Amino acid sequence: KEWYPAAGIGGCAQINFLGPYFLTRLLVPALLKGSEPRVVSVASVMHRFTSLTDPDAFLKEWGAGGYRAAKLAVVLFTKELQRRLPGVTSVAVDPGSVYSGIWDTSTSFGRPPLVWLLQVCYAPVHDGAAAPIHAATIPTNQLVPGGYYARGMFRSAFLSATPFTAGGILHQLACLVCSLLDWPLRRLLRGHAGTAVTSAVSAAPTTDDTQLSARMWEAAAAAAQLPSEIES
Repeated sequence: KEWYPAAGIGGCAQINFLGPYFLTRLLVPALLKGSEPRVVSVASVMHRFTSLTDPDAFLKEWGAGGYRAAKLAVVLFTKELQRRLPGVTSVAVDPGSVYSGIWDTSTSFGRPPLVWLLQVCYAPVHDGAAAPIHAATIPTNQLVPGGYYARGMFRSAFLSATPFTAGGILHQLACLVCSLLDWPLRRLLRGHAGTAVTSAVSAAPTTDDTQLSARMWEAAAAAAQLPSEIES
């Protein structure tokens, strides 16, 4: 169901991208007063399976502003924030496949038999919080500024390295395998064999497009009625 909470901005784009963007911009003065400030944004592996060419359409057109595009926008924002505000370390984090309340609203995955699959294969919320907490708490000098972090099987080269980044069948299959096995393996191996490790990996190649990230920033600033330039 399409919904536009305010100012003609699609609900999904507003919640998953514009809201965090707006909050971060409001917190800039406080961040600059802090010691070794950082911003940790929650992304998703799904940013690898979409494209975003028109920031204005992404914000205002329901079909262009879905969940995947919103998470791609989050990674673009992370990198652009790092360029515009180098004194603040900005990173994006993929929490992995998590069984949270969001699935309750799904007509397919919110009821048997698919909900049983999610309950077995997807991590509980406390485990899904581990990667963002890691990025928020490790020493700043251990972070990659503007980096993208993932945990366990979501660090796999099959998700981040070419030729698997084109969103083709091999890439989608790799994502499905990681989604279904990441938490069961971590639980079985009790976090050993790298199943609980969080580290920086390559984000989707689209996120290296500096012109696109700048345009996304400008569109978000206009939508949030904020100046595009940060006053430091």
